[in-house]
Amino acid sequence: MMKRISTLIFILLTLSLLFSQEFERYSAEDFKSRLDELIKEEADFALLDIRTLPEYQFGHIEGAQLIDFYGKDFVQKLNEMAKSKTYLIYCRSGNRTSQALQIMKQLEFDNVIDLENGIVSWLEAGFEVVK
Repeated sequence: MMKRISTLIFILLTLSLLFSQEFERYSAEDFKSRLDELIKEEADFALLDIRTLPEYQFGHIEGAQLIDFYGKDFVQKLNEMAKSKTYLIYCRSGNRTSQALQIMKQLEFDNVIDLENGIVSWLEAGFEVVK
């Protein structure tokens, strides 16, 4: 009996690991390449900037939609989005994005790509931003 329970627990844990969504973290170069691919393919995706409005106005990646992580409606806005769509997400340095990814996992998003070290890494790589 104990062996059956142990086996069942093992199977359930294995299945949960197989089906749990781990989001990807891309370097600035890989993030830009993936963004360019999605644009070229005319794929259904969204680029999310989760910084504050002043940060966004200072410079953001072209095509980025602002959703302020500190806004009182941040979770509500995320929850209203299509969970099966591809999302590319970034903040300033990666801290807010790490927290946002946890929220997005709880909300059961399928495919989220994080810009490692945020827009700081984007700028360090020499990529342009728009104001």
